[in-house]
Amino acid sequence: MVNSSVHLFDVRKPSLILKDIPVTMEQNADEINDIDMIESSDGLRIATCDDSGLTLITEIKADLSTSQLKLENKHTQSCYRCKFVG
Repeated sequence: MVNSSVHLFDVRKPSLILKDIPVTMEQNADEINDIDMIESSDGLRIATCDDSGLTLITEIKADLSTSQLKLENKHTQSCYRCKFVG
């Protein structure tokens, strides 16, 4: 395991503030190729995909509780792109 922490920057504010989110998340199986984030009504969703074909969708709610959806075993090819639509 290299680094499994999540840090957020708010670039809309004049001074950048680093927020460390103390959550435990399952990691991707291989090197991450792409990350996408979208704000939801009650938090933040993060999608990551890797060389093994695994895609993880992590939801971090306002109270810092987390849930994850793992999309795997659909193919054996690398996944290079993940994107939330909507």
